[in-house]
Amino acid sequence: MTYLSHISVYLIYLLAFTSLYGLNAAKLEPSNTSSFNKYKIVIKRDSAKVALQNKIKIANNDSLKIAIAYYDYGQYLDVNGEKEASIKNLKIALQIAKQLKNDKKIAAIGNYLASTYWEVGTYQPSIDVYIIAYESAVRTKDSSQIAKISMNLASNYNYLGEYDLAIKYALNALKI
Repeated sequence: MTYLSHISVYLIYLLAFTSLYGLNAAKLEPSNTSSFNKYKIVIKRDSAKVALQNKIKIANNDSLKIAIAYYDYGQYLDVNGEKEASIKNLKIALQIAKQLKNDKKIAAIGNYLASTYWEVGTYQPSIDVYIIAYESAVRTKDSSQIAKISMNLASNYNYLGEYDLAIKYALNALKI
């Protein structure tokens, strides 16, 4: 590799790594293409993370919009199998919604967070968050949300063998 090609690879690497376009990572990896192009630049973009940062910036101290941004990002991470990172972002969203005393958002975010907790096998936090979501849903009088969360609680309690509570929440969902 010539001196000029070394410099060009270094400059391209430096340019990619310090790009103003929100790139999150750039690295050189060995390439099997030819002896002249010994290295290739691999650029990894996390467009969802950039979108979250932009949503937060655009929210301009609007806590509800910030909570929604964290909620959306948490859902994205969950769908992409990053459960722990999802939980972290969903917890932030839920905390903001609780500070705002926005029962509609507490119910929606709590329901999703509780489900994610359950998927990773963290059962008690799942139930605790479902109960918070359920109480908020009751305050909103949103029958659809109340029934959905009731059925989720019934399913959790059934799985854990707490059949009295499972029946209580299942009957509540049926009543609604």
